[in-house]
Amino acid sequence: MKNKVYLKKVIIVSSLFLIVFVVLNLMLNNYFYKKYTENYNKKVSQIIYVLKEKYPELTDTEIANVINYENNSIDLEKYGININEESIVLENDKISNDMFVLNTLLFLLFFIIIIFIYIKYSNDKDKKINEINRMVEEISIGNYEIDFNNKSEDELSIFRDNLYKITLKLKEESENTLKDKKELKESLENISHQLKTPLTAMSISIDNILESKNIKDEKRREFLIDIKKEINNINFFIKNLLQLSRFEVNVVNFERKEYDILEIIKASLQKIELLRDLKNIQIELKEDNAQLYCDYNWEIEAITNIVKNAIEHSKENNKIIISITKNNTYISVKISNNGSINNEDLENIFKRFYKGKNSIKDSTGIGLSLSKSIIEKDNGKIFVKCENNCTTFEIKYYFV
Repeated sequence: MKNKVYLKKVIIVSSLFLIVFVVLNLMLNNYFYKKYTENYNKKVSQIIYVLKEKYPELTDTEIANVINYENNSIDLEKYGININEESIVLENDKISNDMFVLNTLLFLLFFIIIIFIYIKYSNDKDKKINEINRMVEEISIGNYEIDFNNKSEDELSIFRDNLYKITLKLKEESENTLKDKKELKESLENISHQLKTPLTAMSISIDNILESKNIKDEKRREFLIDIKKEINNINFFIKNLLQLSRFEVNVVNFERKEYDILEIIKASLQKIELLRDLKNIQIELKEDNAQLYCDYNWEIEAITNIVKNAIEHSKENNKIIISITKNNTYISVKISNNGSINNEDLENIFKRFYKGKNSIKDSTGIGLSLSKSIIEKDNGKIFVKCENNCTTFEIKYYFV
């Protein structure tokens, strides 16, 4: 009976009608019994009156003995009375008939009301079941915009609420599926675009080598160097793409220990030393001792991508400032370079495959997105702002 609220109500109402029926039946029987007794006593009084009128010598005791005498052997049939089928008092026969008719009508009324209650219960239940079936059919064809408003609390309503929860989940999954399909389509388009450029360049270089009959070794070498460069770009792109994909499906295992944040930054700078020398970029490092609980290699990857991005967007003979500070809440690493970023780039700079208007030719649009995923994995947040022709990336590693 748990949660069968509507059925409980039906049983309660039926029980109340049963109680009313029993009470009415008892009241009617009591009423007819009193009427029956009253008529009988009147008839006995009349007999006593006649006896006392005719036989005044009879005492009250003798009359009482006659009334209470149980072995009455007088045959009443000679007076036209059949004691097995009718009462001595004719008025009581009418009372008995009335009582039988009223009891029968009362019983029929009770029976009809009970049947009506259960028919209504059955119809209401069938109506709700049909409505739920309709909802299930709508859900099965992908229509999740269904009105589930319901204030009752019976078992079907609870089932309806559960169906609503399932519908919300299916709707969310459907929307996520559409979103995933859209993102997959966009990703494939971006990947195709990223691979198309180096593949086209490689194809042109190969055609030049094959079609030139008298190509000099020096020129052939230049073409081969270009092909190798494009292959390295593809390898770098695929490597970053695979790393980012691993983060998105949450299959990367971090091996965290405490490291000096300065040691991580210096290791990152070593990885882009050649690029820094090519543009003669100076690095000014403002040091502060701070211990960071993180995965060493992944954090080097994250900071390397950010510094590399700063170098690529800096002019030659420029300076990049890296400062480390800490407080009771987090460790802050700021990487600043001279240059400005428009508002559109600021809003989308950490999105996968996004390239700003001033992006270099070989940019894949993955590095900063990968850095963001790594930093967040180590309980950090990354922000970027542009003020007074200076762009600053700030990483905040929060203490657990």
